[in-house]
This record gives sequence, C-alpha cells and structure tokens, in this order.
Amino acid sequence: MILRLGVLGLGVLGGSVALRARSVGYSVIGADREPQVLAEAWRLGLVDELLAAGDDRALLTGLLASCDALVIATPVEVVLEQVALLTDLLKTAVRSPRWIVDLASVKACVVDAAVGIPQFVGTHPIAGSERRGPSAADAELFLGRPWVLTPAPVSTSLFTEVTAFVEALGGTPLVVDAHEHDAIVAQSSHLPQSLATVLAATIDPSALQGIHGSGLASMLRLAGSSWSMWRGIYRENASEILTSLRQLRGRLNRFIDDLEQEEWGALETTFHRAAGHAVALGATPADDVGTAHQPR
Repeated sequence: MILRLGVLGLGVLGGSVALRARSVGYSVIGADREPQVLAEAWRLGLVDELLAAGDDRALLTGLLASCDALVIATPVEVVLEQVALLTDLLKTAVRSPRWIVDLASVKACVVDAAVGIPQFVGTHPIAGSERRGPSAADAELFLGRPWVLTPAPVSTSLFTEVTAFVEALGGTPLVVDAHEHDAIVAQSSHLPQSLATVLAATIDPSALQGIHGSGLASMLRLAGSSWSMWRGIYRENASEILTSLRQLRGRLNRFIDDLEQEEWGALETTFHRAAGHAVALGATPADDVGTAHQPR
C-alpha cells in the first residue's frame, strides 16, 4: 500500500495533488526549488512534511529515500531535466518509489526521456488554472476530469496502482498513446492558449473606452497564463502546435475572404458549423444555438 507520497513542485497542479491526496489518506512529502513556495505550501496545509529547498539532485535524492510513490509536477522542460537525474540516481539508490508519474501537458518527449526508468508512467490531468502557486491549489481540481495515462512497460499491477491513484484523486483515467496525446492537446489546449494570447496582444485596452463585456473577458482568460509555464510546451510540442495554428490561419483567411466578398451564405455556414462544435464540446447549451441575442 502506498502511504507516503512525494510531490515535487508545489504549484497549482502539485499543490492540488497534495491537498487531495492528504484528504484521501496519503501522507504527503512536499518538495520545491523555491523556499517561498515551500513556506506557503506549509502555511496552507498542503503537505505533511517538507524537504528543505535545494537543487534537483538533492530534492530527488531525498524523495527517493523517503517516499513510496512520486509525482513530478513541474514545467515540462524541468521534468525532462529531473527525469534525466532520476535515471542516474536510481542506478545506485538503496530504495526507490513503486511508481513515478509526471503531470506535464506534453508527453512524447517525457516518455522517451524516461525509457530507462522501469516504474515511470507519463500522465497528464486535463485540469488546471491560469492562477499560479500553492494558493491556487484546489482539492476538487481533478474531480470528473479526464486524466491521461500513456502506455508504459511497467507491470500490470503497478499500472493498476497508478490508475487507482488517479481515481482516488477524482480523475477519470484515459489511456492514450503519447504522440496521439500531443496532437490532441495541440488543438484542445495549446491552440486556445495561442489564440487568447495573440488576441489579447492585438487589442488596445485604452482604445475600447470601457466598451466591452463578458464575451471578451471570457476569451481572454487564458491570456493571463505565464510564459515560464508555456515556454517548454511550445518548444517540445512545436510541430503539433504549428499544424493547428496553420489550420486556424487557413480558416481565418477564408473567413476574411468571405467577408470581403460578401459571401453571407458561406459566413452563415461557418457560424452553424462553429455552433455545432461548441454544443458538442459542452461550451454552449444546445437550446441557446440559433437564438437571437445582442453581441456580448
């Protein structure tokens, strides 16, 4: 039975894992590079124990010696560095966790890097927040949310344990190939972030004179996300993100052409197509589609 859970990285995802894990009976050992993050996590009661802040080698050495399972909740480029360290440290470790998972939103590069760690499973909870730090932790963040697990060479029993852990945290396990996952999230997550960022950078707030409503605000919510979190995502999933962005560019160019040429039927078709997709994704109630309303 896994009793002592290590969580490396105590931001919104790691903090939420720690908070939820404690509520379902795990004893959580928290670790982070930043002393202020550790202090805040302790003040908020996210963890039972803390490792002293230090470099990744010291933190991972301490976690390997003290925890039964390990969750790595750091940005993807940091995960890659930590996986490389783990591969080296596990060669001489006296003891090691039964399983190790990461939470990064790009999977192929991580899974490839972790090929030398037999108990590693790449995962990605489809949940998050534009907020940052331990104060954004939410014990209900994963409830009812898909949680991707990539196929791994670990034993069936350990994969079952990881699946049970995801379920204990409220997630819905979904096994998906790492490369397929990266292509999907390029459309479902990385493209919306890109669009929100470019849209927000295009608009001049002072020129609006306060004439804007909730529609603009909801579209710009993701624009508050930090570059430090997204830098590695763009770097490691650039090919798939570029494919999605080019598809968007092509459709936007067609939309512009239709408007310039007063192709009202083509624009109507695009609106109907968009509304149908919004309903299918649960973004718009079916009863609202086709009803007249003022722009928001």
